[in-house]
Amino acid sequence: MGFGILFIGYFFTFIGALALPISQYTYVLGAGIILFSLKKLILENKMFVATAIFTGVFEVYSIIALILSLFYPENSLNGIFSTLQISLACVLNILLLASIYIISKEVGATKIQSKAIVNLVVTAVALVLMILSIVLPDASAQTRCFLVGYIAMLIFAIFTLITVFNCYASICYEGDENMEKSTGIKPLDFLNKILDKAMNKNKDINKDKEDKTEKKK
Repeated sequence: MGFGILFIGYFFTFIGALALPISQYTYVLGAGIILFSLKKLILENKMFVATAIFTGVFEVYSIIALILSLFYPENSLNGIFSTLQISLACVLNILLLASIYIISKEVGATKIQSKAIVNLVVTAVALVLMILSIVLPDASAQTRCFLVGYIAMLIFAIFTLITVFNCYASICYEGDENMEKSTGIKPLDFLNKILDKAMNKNKDINKDKEDKTEKKK
């Protein structure tokens, strides 16, 4: 359904962005992959349309921010641009989680719904802190807000990544059961195959546990 490619895009966008020296590059790469993944998901839920539109805006902003950092590295506005970019990434995460919540509700995946709600709260906290790190007049308060917001971003990035993986492993619409997960783009297909193997291995482990439990009974 697109969750496999979304997982890959999310990894580059949010986990990669936690490494601040390369975040400008990972934002551009990851947002592009997320946008690509949403071309299938928008057919399943209208909320993904809003997410796709915002992802396109975020991609354009990230490209501009990357160009500014490359050609005008000493520009005093680069710090504000970077923090604003993180804030926009939080908004993107909120839209993704809202989309995941709606689609998981449609298929009755209650555990995924609960994870999406918790991650939404943490993301909202991170967004508020990042905004405060820009608008507060006191420099030390700005720094503290940024650091706490960065930690909140680390938390929601990891847990949302797990949530997207759960969607990839659990949510499947009628007719998708035997769907060939191929994009035609070799690097993405390679990463998607690795994800398939991880998912299948996880299923095998769970099946073995269930079989052992049944035997004990």
